Amino acid sequence: MLEQWILNLVLGGFLGIKGPTKRVYESPISYYTVTREYKRIEPTTRVLGDPSAPTFIEVNPGKQGLAVIERRQYFRFGVPVFTQSHYKVLEQASPRLLQSAIVVNGQRIPFTRRMRFKITAYSPEELAKDPNAGDPYTTATGAKVQKGVVAVDPRMIPLGTCMYIPGYGFAKALDTGGNIKQHRIDIAVNSTQEALKWGVRFKWVYFIDCKYLR
Repeated sequence: MLEQWILNLVLGGFLGIKGPTKRVYESPISYYTVTREYKRIEPTTRVLGDPSAPTFIEVNPGKQGLAVIERRQYFRFGVPVFTQSHYKVLEQASPRLLQSAIVVNGQRIPFTRRMRFKITAYSPEELAKDPNAGDPYTTATGAKVQKGVVAVDPRMIPLGTCMYIPGYGFAKALDTGGNIKQHRIDIAVNSTQEALKWGVRFKWVYFIDCKYLR
């Protein structure tokens, strides 16, 4: 009751809206009463990205809305006959927005989507042994082959896409490869020994905004 009284005070004092009111309309044999009640509309929650993400970042806290319920109760000879109710939204609620995120070194980083890939590794040393590999130190986009570069199938991941790979770190799709098809990517490392140590792993890859690259 106290909460409703405060809401009525705010609505009446600041918005010029009166709280629950009751008016009586009479005739010799019948009349009806009108009661208005104001209700808050709680915001819904909407997830951007992956609803199954390990954590989320609040993008927008949302905002409560406001509605009024008007009830008309009809009487005849002092006896209630029937009641009509009408619900009207005065101000729409805006949803609370959450963005899917991952935690990297204690920082929550939002991601738009995630996909599971077969991940292998390569190094300039390894490429230099293949006479058909071209320049072992330059990627298909002209970037330098170094840690943080990923070879992808452009039909699956557009070149220039930024990502986070658990166990490897932040990376960017800057290279392609003849054997890199569909759900397989190839991460660049500094030496053949590192490539052999990585081997073949299956991991979730998180696609992120490039501003988070380190």
